[in-house]
Amino acid sequence: MQLVKALLLASEILEPSVAAETDGVGGGSSLTPILRECLERVTDVGLVQECHRQMGVLDAESAAKNDKLHLFASSERFPKVAALQGNVAGVRAELQGYLDVLRKELRKPSLKYVSIQNQGDWLVELPVTFKGVPRDWAKVCGTKQVNRFMPPTVRGLKERLEVHQELLLIECNKTWKRFLGDMEQHYLAFSQAVQALASLDALIALASVSSSTGYTRPRFLSSGSRISIEGGRHPVLDAVLERGAVPNNTGLDVEKQKAAVVMGPNMGGKSVYVKQVALLSIMAQVGCFVPASKMELSPLDAVWTRMGADDSLSRGQSTFQVELGEASLMMRASTPRTLLIMDELGRGTSTHDGVAIAVETLKWLVESQAKGLLLFVTHFPEVGALASGDELRGRIGAYHMGFINSNSQPGSGIDTADASDRVPKVTFLYKVQSGACDRSFGLNVARMAGVPEGVVKRSSRLSREFEAGGSRAQQTQKRLKLCLSAEALAKELRGGLAGVAFTGALEADVQSQARARELLQRLQT
Repeated sequence: MQLVKALLLASEILEPSVAAETDGVGGGSSLTPILRECLERVTDVGLVQECHRQMGVLDAESAAKNDKLHLFASSERFPKVAALQGNVAGVRAELQGYLDVLRKELRKPSLKYVSIQNQGDWLVELPVTFKGVPRDWAKVCGTKQVNRFMPPTVRGLKERLEVHQELLLIECNKTWKRFLGDMEQHYLAFSQAVQALASLDALIALASVSSSTGYTRPRFLSSGSRISIEGGRHPVLDAVLERGAVPNNTGLDVEKQKAAVVMGPNMGGKSVYVKQVALLSIMAQVGCFVPASKMELSPLDAVWTRMGADDSLSRGQSTFQVELGEASLMMRASTPRTLLIMDELGRGTSTHDGVAIAVETLKWLVESQAKGLLLFVTHFPEVGALASGDELRGRIGAYHMGFINSNSQPGSGIDTADASDRVPKVTFLYKVQSGACDRSFGLNVARMAGVPEGVVKRSSRLSREFEAGGSRAQQTQKRLKLCLSAEALAKELRGGLAGVAFTGALEADVQSQARARELLQRLQT
């Protein structure tokens, strides 16, 4: 019934548009074919007449309650149901009439039937102190204050009522099945009308969004695989923030810069930026204007994302396994017309393994001619270094989310704090800027999250020691190792560090760097 009401309301609202279109046929149609088809299906005369017939034979309130006993309101169309409903109503009237008799006999004008859970209906309730209870009345239950009885006459009427109700239920089920069978001949018209109404709802929503201030019509390219966005804004943030979202540019092309590595501070907006690119691409392909100054793109066949962290205990998969499983699926299933988004791939394992996986995954996707555009979010400097390497220069772009370090000299990016426990205060600009960034400012986020200040300050000191070459204890141990005889040290180096060769090739140098770190760790322990 709700569907029927919705179709009637929609036809009533849309009928003037159809009439105006019909009157203006001679001067040319102002509606697109899809709009005209949707309007015609929703306002179809036969459909509207059938909806009115359904509203006249069914009770809307009972339909909402799924009450079949009172659903069929037309006695002309459903005579058997109406007859059985009359029988039920007649027995109920007899029960009410007998209640008036009991009130007079017992001299209790306020006497009423009561219903008790698990005990039954149509019970007569009297105080325990009442002395005039007939002997043929069967006591059903009671409390300290009242007793409840079932008079013989009431019992007989109750049994008749139950029989008529059962017969009514059987007939209502049969009638409902026949009603559904009769509706089959109208199924196609109703189905098409519902689909047309859904299409109109979607088109109206898209038109409403597209008319927003600052939205522009995207232009699709007939060749290549490319996404170019000027002044793109996140559609959700742009709607909820008072000043709107910060605009950013994007440029990806499978023939030129195929991948963009996005780095920068935690909470700087990296994930929001890559989601923005995905959302604008999807909005464009469903026929909606986008929040941007200009957007050009080639049609995409999919948008694949690898974001967040989650495990799958039911399948026995850890968080890192799920992460790599999703990455593997993206690597195998993507095409040149696919937009790939990978957010911090490799963070679920040790630094060396994570860096290696991230570097090789990015290289493989960029070098493969069968894979599409890529946005790669990372905190690993080694990943960002691929953009400046000779092997993939121009194919990978390095970017970072802009920020202002309040403890740095203007333009230097170097912290000038005198105290070793000074925690940088970072202002996020949410603006994509060219170049890699090797700092994530995690301590700033720790302070924002409410981590105890003592922990944050000690973490800052420890972080500076790590950046300077290790903790004090490690440096002391290192000095002790350097006090070894020259022969012992030379032998250790010849067997280890001296064998590490840096070739200038990024992949080999990354592996050599990892080997060198391993040997240094052995020397320090």
